[in-house]
Amino acid sequence: MAVPLVRSTPIEHASFFRRGAAYFGMSGPAECIAAASLFALMIVFRIVNMLHYRFDSDEPQHLHVIWGWVHGFVQYRDLFDNHMPLFHIALAPIFGLIGERVSILYWMRFMLLPVYFVAAWCTYRIGTLLFSRRVGAWAVILVGFYPGYHFTSLEFRTDNVWVALWLLCVVVLVSGTLTVPRAIVAGTLLGLCFAVSMKSTLFFISLLAAAVVTLFLVGRDKAGQSWVHLARCAAAFFTTTLMAPGVIIAFFALEGLWPEFRYCVFDFNVLAHAIANGHHSARFLVISSIAFACVIYATRQVIRATGDPALAFRRGFVLLTCASYLAALYSFWLLRTRQDYLPYHPLAFVFLASAIISVSPGSEPPILPSPRR
Repeated sequence: MAVPLVRSTPIEHASFFRRGAAYFGMSGPAECIAAASLFALMIVFRIVNMLHYRFDSDEPQHLHVIWGWVHGFVQYRDLFDNHMPLFHIALAPIFGLIGERVSILYWMRFMLLPVYFVAAWCTYRIGTLLFSRRVGAWAVILVGFYPGYHFTSLEFRTDNVWVALWLLCVVVLVSGTLTVPRAIVAGTLLGLCFAVSMKSTLFFISLLAAAVVTLFLVGRDKAGQSWVHLARCAAAFFTTTLMAPGVIIAFFALEGLWPEFRYCVFDFNVLAHAIANGHHSARFLVISSIAFACVIYATRQVIRATGDPALAFRRGFVLLTCASYLAALYSFWLLRTRQDYLPYHPLAFVFLASAIISVSPGSEPPILPSPRR
């Protein structure tokens, strides 16, 4: 009995890069090879700079606080620090395992390398959810080579864990329909952001402003959410956001260290910002308000161009979150540093990658993909 021949499909005979191009929706194997090569170069470039890039003064400061926890000292009481303690407490066991050595800062930089890949995955995921896998892949590469993000994110500092948690929170919020469990997870992640840095106040302001404005632009009816459901989700989100910082505050209060904790984390930072108030905050507030109004107009056009209301809400929400963070940073944050821009860069490069791909020759504009449910 003759056995019928089963012909393989063309995809089975395709090269690895051709399959990769098909998976990411790229123009062809050449683009996939270019993206893979640039990604590998980005990792090599990062590792080389982790070993040779100069150390910022913040890095030994954080290491000193961790050293204090390892040796039985208590943050704020025995060692001054103006950050929330989760970062230092979490890394104290790792410091203890590595031990005190001359190269300890290099070791600790490498300990944060997985956090960088978490942030990169979040960038890819956000780009995929809003536009396409192609946009997500190029957004990771573009932001990875951007000097302001590359060099700051390789340092041993609280901000890199802070940004990864923030991006995870955004991923959770845009991964599907808003539900109470989703709000609980997102609120917990935002609470962990607060447990790392009180600069997360900017995150809270950004999310609140973006959610309200986007809901107004899309329309509650089109979004398919009732006021009761939205109230439940908001309550779950706010409650879980308070849990992690609440536990930390309660711990230090029960240890009788509330005055020291309050001074280092709150009073000192407020005083430092007041002393650094060398710019005209009113002028920055006006400029930021005008710029944010322009972003609202652009967001409205993006929402109108997107057929699916759920996808339109996600795109508008992330775009306004990115813009409102930058506006709040310039309007209310008097002492700005280069690490304060870390949360802004991945979100901004998602939209930059989308814009570049939409105007590239032979490419379909990623502004109108198939609706995702």
